[in-house]
Amino acid sequence: DLLETKIKKIHRGEILTTWGDYHNKIRSKKNRFDEIIGFINEFCRDAETALDIAGNQGLFSLRLLKETSVKNVICQDYDEQAIDRGYSSHRGSEENIAFVNYNFAAPIVKTTHSFPVERFKADIVCALALLHHLILSQGFALDYILDEIYKYSNKYVAVEFMPNGLWIHGAAVNIPDWYTLDWFRKAFISRFDILVEKKIAENYILFLGRKV
Repeated sequence: DLLETKIKKIHRGEILTTWGDYHNKIRSKKNRFDEIIGFINEFCRDAETALDIAGNQGLFSLRLLKETSVKNVICQDYDEQAIDRGYSSHRGSEENIAFVNYNFAAPIVKTTHSFPVERFKADIVCALALLHHLILSQGFALDYILDEIYKYSNKYVAVEFMPNGLWIHGAAVNIPDWYTLDWFRKAFISRFDILVEKKIAENYILFLGRKV
């Protein structure tokens, strides 16, 4: 009890990170999430656990808990400030949400501990507005990313493909020749049966799939 009291008195300083306040800026942009939640309710009614990869502060994670059959959700992100804000906002609540801070694409692991893919495996894995960053900015291969997502999933995945890549509204589209919807779809269907493929917003195509 004494140690807990001391820890609660520690005030973490504000740290500027790339994605730390991202969810503060998109709270009013919920139409995309509305559609995704609707499709999950239609096609994934038996999903009880979820992993929200790059879930930031947990905005979508909480919607999964409140509006779908999901009973427990893990919100993962490599941005420490985003995870800390999410955890601090929901610490002590009765919501079944856990926040974890590590790099999904390149985790640091200890051989004496269970790997993240074993600890955080879930019925449905969501990776929203993420893959274009990993592929075009960080140089990860699409096959590697989808293989990792596959390992984390018990049944379903919800992944967004960004056909315009790292694009800002109003700017010119600048993507490699090989970065196409057909290229992504071919890799996706080699691992998952497509339940939904739909453009849900400008530069957002949702792929909802079931593991093959």
